[in-house]
Amino acid sequence: MRKLFSLFLFLTVAVQLHAQTNEASLISPLINQYQSDVTMLNRKYTLKRSDEYFKRMQGFYAEWQKQLRALPFNKLTVNERVDYILLKRDIRSDSANLQQQYTEFKSNIFALPFAKTVLDFEAKRRIGTQQDGKIIQQQFEQLKEAIQKTTKAVKNKDLIVTPVQASWAQQTVNQYLAVFTEAYKFYNGYDPQFTKATKAVYPDVVGAVNEYAAVLGKIAKTSNAKDDGSGIIGNPIGRTALLSSLNDEMIAYTPEQIEAIAMREFAWCDAEMLKASQLMGFGNDWKKALEKVKTDYPELGKQPELVYELANEAINFVEKNNLIAIPPLAKEGWRMRMLSPQEQLYAPFFLGGESVLIAYPTEDMSEDAKMMTLRGNNRHFSRAVVFHELIPGHNLQYFMQSRYKPYRKVFGTPFWTEGWSLYWEMLLWDQNFATSPEDKIGMLFGACTAVHVLFFR
Repeated sequence: MRKLFSLFLFLTVAVQLHAQTNEASLISPLINQYQSDVTMLNRKYTLKRSDEYFKRMQGFYAEWQKQLRALPFNKLTVNERVDYILLKRDIRSDSANLQQQYTEFKSNIFALPFAKTVLDFEAKRRIGTQQDGKIIQQQFEQLKEAIQKTTKAVKNKDLIVTPVQASWAQQTVNQYLAVFTEAYKFYNGYDPQFTKATKAVYPDVVGAVNEYAAVLGKIAKTSNAKDDGSGIIGNPIGRTALLSSLNDEMIAYTPEQIEAIAMREFAWCDAEMLKASQLMGFGNDWKKALEKVKTDYPELGKQPELVYELANEAINFVEKNNLIAIPPLAKEGWRMRMLSPQEQLYAPFFLGGESVLIAYPTEDMSEDAKMMTLRGNNRHFSRAVVFHELIPGHNLQYFMQSRYKPYRKVFGTPFWTEGWSLYWEMLLWDQNFATSPEDKIGMLFGACTAVHVLFFR
């Protein structure tokens, strides 16, 4: 009887906890609706860099902000208040980003003086208006000449376009070309009079657009942006924009504080790496210790077995130390597959989520590529990567996310995605998951990489 009562009590508590974690929210339908509305409008208005799009989206965000203000925040449950704040944050952020893009548009649209013809043509196509072929032919001729005139003016520097403006203009021209081409296909072959009148001039317009895009591309490549040592060359958004982005992510640190945290973590990694190197007999030459670790890889064909072994080792460790409850289905449901040689060109290490994607040599790889994959996915690196990607890392993260308040998946951030797995890397380090110096080097290599992704991506 006591056993039955205990089982009943356990089931009751479990059902109550499940109900609490998945309680209904009056705001969740609004979150779904907002995302669906944004998606629909972005499909409808294909020319994102146009006055029409910016003004429509300004009105859209204003309507949603008004709708949120009408809700009785003080009467909402804690769960609903969280949803409310997250939705409000997203709308505010989306609106601010739109305004920033609109300001950029108004400053740079001078580089596309022929834009109106393309915009008018696409707007009529959108509502299915039959367009007179002879009139469109004349407009296309004028469009071609206008584009060629603009190209010549930019080449001769009669129209001054800076590298940053050229980069924006090139992206916009390519967007306009894609929409223009799609609009033309809407009529071509379906409307005989349109097709007959425009088929000769249409390729000339496309050619003129491509030539202008190429000219803009050459100017954009002369950007004065310098490599700061990271290998990443771009146009900095500036401190104000960065602070705004941090605020949107609800991160209560300045850029300088975040940099200080990152440098402190790197210093910790360096110190621990030296300790492990010394234990391996390499003194302070941690690079030699790292190279030695890279040689400890399984023989060909054995990596999947190693992955399965390491995955279960991590799961058992987490459960033995009562670090988190792992649902049985999560332990059962993860899968593995091999990364193709093409995928390994840009992802030479394991990837993961629902599945773990294994980087390993194939017979058609070059010997250098094979060795890079073997060394980069040695036992000790893999030991840290497998649980980062599977359980308790990304796999468990996505398992829970898809089952508990799944509508909140839209509120993503790298501090959540990579932060969760990095948290487990550091927690398992503190729990002495790495006992040998080789395993410590493997974990340190993974942790330092995760810190870089989290703070500097």
